[in-house]
Amino acid sequence: MLLSLKENICKFMINPLFRFIFILLIFSACDTDNSIYYSQPVLEEYHILCNPDSLNYIYTNYKDNTYIPIQIVSNGDTSKARMRIRGDSSRKDAKKSLKVRFLKRFGKLEKVLNFNAEFSDKSYIRQYLSSQIMRASGQNCFQTSFAKLFINGEYFGLYLKVENMDADFLKNTLMDENGNLYKATKDGACMSIFDNLENDWEKKTNIDEGMEDLKQLIANVNSVADSKYLSFIQKNFNYVSFVNMLALNIYLANGSTYYHNYYLYHAEEKWELLPWDMDKTLSYYDWMPYQYHRTSSEWESDNPLIERAFLNPQMFADVKNRIDELSRTSVSPNAILPIIDELEFLLESSVAKDSTDQINSISQWKEFLEKERKFFKSRNRKLKAQFATWPSSFAVKTIERKVCDEILFEWTTSKSPKGKKISYTLFVSSDFLFKDSLKLVTKYTNDTTLLFAEKLPSGKYYWKVTATDGEFFIDGFNSKNVFEIVKCNSIPTTISNTLTLTKQFSPYLVSENINVTKTGKLIIEQGSSVYFKRYSGIMVRGIISILGSAENPVIFRSNIKKLESFTQIYLYGNSHNIKHLKMIKGKIYAEYCEMLYIEDVEIQCGIATWYPDYKDYSPSIFMKFTNSKIKNTHLYVSKDVPLDLSVVEGIVAIGGTHKISTCTFRKIPDAVELTISKNSIISYCQILNSPDDGIDINACENILIINNKITNSRDKGISVGGDQSFDVENKIGPSKNIILKNNIFSKNYIGVSVKDSSSVEIDSCFFYDNSISVEAVEKFENVGGGFINIKNCIIKGKIKEDRFSKIIFID
Repeated sequence: MLLSLKENICKFMINPLFRFIFILLIFSACDTDNSIYYSQPVLEEYHILCNPDSLNYIYTNYKDNTYIPIQIVSNGDTSKARMRIRGDSSRKDAKKSLKVRFLKRFGKLEKVLNFNAEFSDKSYIRQYLSSQIMRASGQNCFQTSFAKLFINGEYFGLYLKVENMDADFLKNTLMDENGNLYKATKDGACMSIFDNLENDWEKKTNIDEGMEDLKQLIANVNSVADSKYLSFIQKNFNYVSFVNMLALNIYLANGSTYYHNYYLYHAEEKWELLPWDMDKTLSYYDWMPYQYHRTSSEWESDNPLIERAFLNPQMFADVKNRIDELSRTSVSPNAILPIIDELEFLLESSVAKDSTDQINSISQWKEFLEKERKFFKSRNRKLKAQFATWPSSFAVKTIERKVCDEILFEWTTSKSPKGKKISYTLFVSSDFLFKDSLKLVTKYTNDTTLLFAEKLPSGKYYWKVTATDGEFFIDGFNSKNVFEIVKCNSIPTTISNTLTLTKQFSPYLVSENINVTKTGKLIIEQGSSVYFKRYSGIMVRGIISILGSAENPVIFRSNIKKLESFTQIYLYGNSHNIKHLKMIKGKIYAEYCEMLYIEDVEIQCGIATWYPDYKDYSPSIFMKFTNSKIKNTHLYVSKDVPLDLSVVEGIVAIGGTHKISTCTFRKIPDAVELTISKNSIISYCQILNSPDDGIDINACENILIINNKITNSRDKGISVGGDQSFDVENKIGPSKNIILKNNIFSKNYIGVSVKDSSSVEIDSCFFYDNSISVEAVEKFENVGGGFINIKNCIIKGKIKEDRFSKIIFID
């Protein structure tokens, strides 16, 4: 009766999802008796018959993938097949691993067998145990079993038979056979932006359909915002399986993965990480020792898929929780030690007769088995010690590939679980492995930024940052970064004719202010990069055309750390066209510009402002600002500290007519501020986390604000009023005909505020989670309140109206 029960459970456990759920249910009831979840170890026997000369040929030419014809006999059945040497670095070992591919029957390939020599594993059991643990812990994983191999009657030794990762594997694990299965074949398959897909990756199914989904996944993994990484993984991966995989790799000390030796599987909109080639697990890395946060070798890039998971607090907490569950269940000593005992009894005779491995005696082999027993006895304790003592993972920030002046290196904070002080070391070297002391420059700091002013010879350099608490060390992600010291081209300080800057001759260095005269024209082509030294900028009284593209934007960068030290562009008069400009720490000012087109621009830590003279504004000014981003990555505002709004505002436009659409503003106070403007549109914009107002409308006429989303403004989502910048005698009147339509207001202190005798129509808007949804009030004495007509709106929250104001709901 008991044997029948076990047989039924084994059949049930074929499905990894059922197996995972089953394990959780049983382990919650009992943490001690785990043998039922593991299949009984077996030792098979295979006889191979082939031409001796052909066998000698493939052993002599072991680097080739040449197949020879064979007959293979198992359990009395004889089949025709082909055989070759398999493996990567293991091909040079005295004992070769073999791949057997059965001949096609009825147009279908029957199966593939991999016989692994496990030459580097003197215990023979690391990969077997790791694969069994993976499967018992609910992870989709290849199956393994032991086999004695005879070739032409000669005993060739003890091998590990490893299931092939192919369509049959997908079928056996109840995965969709139509999915895409990718193998990280070669060193460098790290999912980094430097991956060479055609060289580093191999597609195992649907090979004629290309690798576009993998290419897109790698691009997304490297580009998605930190704040969205958790939701990205939850959307694109089976999150439980993903966490389980990371936890198992840590527990099993699987250090030879993430840069090769793993698979990615994609079906039904979800990806899954799958293990492969786990002979270098368990005690193998005792000499290093194994570091849980390390995702690559010294000679390759870190794997962002995994590194970013460790950097995300929730994901890392989930991984640690899963490790804690595993330590009490499927990888507890009570579960694993009996299996090692069974393997010792099962394999001893075969190991003793194998003269092709590295084992000198049975007593030596048993010493290696004991080493693996000790690994499981101490593993949980060692991991807890790492989590409780080692500094946390952190990330370095990318810099421009080509540099010619000061370099500002930046990184996030590493924290000590014990509250120790963390210091950082910046390593810069022309040696890829940072080993040549003659080529190595080190800088020490307690800060998370370092302005590097040391002069280096021209050439390529590698850099990384290491954090330490004085006892433990951890490299920041990414531990492989590259820049090139080049000679910067200078730009004349006065431009009176036409000057064109190109990608070919980039980067350019602006050491002092540049003046583009009324007769001058500055054209900056796509892919060009311009570096600005402190307090330098460009004054344009002629014309500037910045013509970047999505693939090759124009880069303006300032290397200055202080927030107030921006790159500054001043535009006076004429018409200007700015496309695909990435302006890092910069401001744009414009006065009396007839036409100003700005598209696909990203301005970091800066403001874009338009300032005609306040009293003598020209209503003919036209600005088009579309598909762009203004974000302040360094701004931190405490609720208890007043903010100097003059330093970091968004678009400030006085006078003129403007179209602002499909733009994103992050952490920018008064993201859009229009004063005495007419006939303007603000549409399809996102305004997030403004420390002040989202949109500020002052003394304007005929303004349409439509299809925007305004979230988490510290003050008002939209503020509409007159202008009180001057004394009462010189003030300009209220805002008129302001229409708000199809906007969403959420988590603002006030959704919409109307004052100063201004009038607003709110149509088809949605308000939720605002402290006050709508208010109409008199702000300044004797100026008047606000007047609002509301129709077709959903308003969840307070409405405030004082005695000087009027709010009317229209059916």
